[in-house]
Amino acid sequence: MQDRYFNWLVDLVNADDLLRVCSIMDGLDFTYILPLDENRVDDAFELRDIYMDETGDDHGRNFTSCSLFEMVCALAYRCDRDIMYDADVGKRYSLWFHLFIENLIEDINAPEEEIIDICEKFMNREYDRDGGGIGGMFPVSDRRDQRRVQIWLQMNLWLVENVE
Repeated sequence: MQDRYFNWLVDLVNADDLLRVCSIMDGLDFTYILPLDENRVDDAFELRDIYMDETGDDHGRNFTSCSLFEMVCALAYRCDRDIMYDADVGKRYSLWFHLFIENLIEDINAPEEEIIDICEKFMNREYDRDGGGIGGMFPVSDRRDQRRVQIWLQMNLWLVENVE
């Protein structure tokens, strides 16, 4: 079951080119420090519901946690659906997902241990104050310490600065 759901997520964000990274990230439970980031888990659970509605298939995932891969897919999905949707262009989950991963992981061919380390730095908020550096997904010029800002707001600030 889990493989079908994983493949559905890969298709959703058109990430065949990032299959290795997606697999590594799928093996990591998404953990968070700021309470409001629990909403990212809820977003992933929403994707599971969509999967089950579309396929009739039980995803076979743990109901109390989600993987980092699921969270980033769900973030890209919500980014497009709730903020950046353009009726003239259509769904762009793939665009957002790829941008987020490019921001997070500079070298997708890095050894697995290095990718895991980067992902853990992201979840533990061990990146630079501006949201950049190793483990940062949303570098911005905002004066607030991005390590203390929920992921949703970090993404929004990054979109304002980087997307027309």
